[in-house]
Amino acid sequence: MNQSTEQEIREYFKRTDMDGNGKIDTKEFNAMLMRMGILLASSDETKLFNAMDSTHSGQISLQDFMKNYDTIKALEKRAEEKNIQETLKKSKFTEEEVRALYQSFKKVSCSVVDDGMIDRQEFITMMTEGAPLSKKTSGVFYDGLFRMFDKDSSGEIDFQEFAGALALYYGKLNESHSMEEKAKCFFQIFDVDRDGVIGQSDLKAVLQDCLNTNDVACSQADLDKLVVATLKAHSGPMNLANYTKLSASKAPSLD
Repeated sequence: MNQSTEQEIREYFKRTDMDGNGKIDTKEFNAMLMRMGILLASSDETKLFNAMDSTHSGQISLQDFMKNYDTIKALEKRAEEKNIQETLKKSKFTEEEVRALYQSFKKVSCSVVDDGMIDRQEFITMMTEGAPLSKKTSGVFYDGLFRMFDKDSSGEIDFQEFAGALALYYGKLNESHSMEEKAKCFFQIFDVDRDGVIGQSDLKAVLQDCLNTNDVACSQADLDKLVVATLKAHSGPMNLANYTKLSASKAPSLD
């Protein structure tokens, strides 16, 4: 406890003790590890918990937590460094940029649910800088962006997904990503119903959402004309293959 103040430890214990009973059980302990980015095998989580549970009661007391807090913080720091080094290997971001991204991620990931992962609500709050969505806005566009970040479709964004999506968007991935891969990533934003084709209803929903978000008035008739004209300008259905061709002809817009 020589590196951490008693007040800091008490506050973190209280944060982890979700039911407020003065003890940390295995569920709360594992949630804490997830929040801190400490990813361990289930067996290793159990070993760590048992090592901290001096009374073998299945619960960790404040006293036990205090004794082991610096060890937990050391594991958190190690996990942070691992995430940062992995991102540096995969991207052209500078170390300063990656560390700033990590701190931003940690802040956003505990803004609504204190679990170290970014869910849909936290993502939208981040994108709107805390401003509530307009009642006219359905969130379709933000849902599409969320899918772009949520690479494994788990419903949550971890740091590697967060940094990877930003690196792809800003053209800072080290790996050679073809236009097809970039197009596939952006295609998800517009394929609202996820049927593999950007149809009139998909495009209209996204455009309507963008207009509403920016308080831009547009009649339904004009919006329909715009959607029909946009899709008519390109032969065949707007599937991924055709979208990729369109993207290739306007490559700068993807980087």
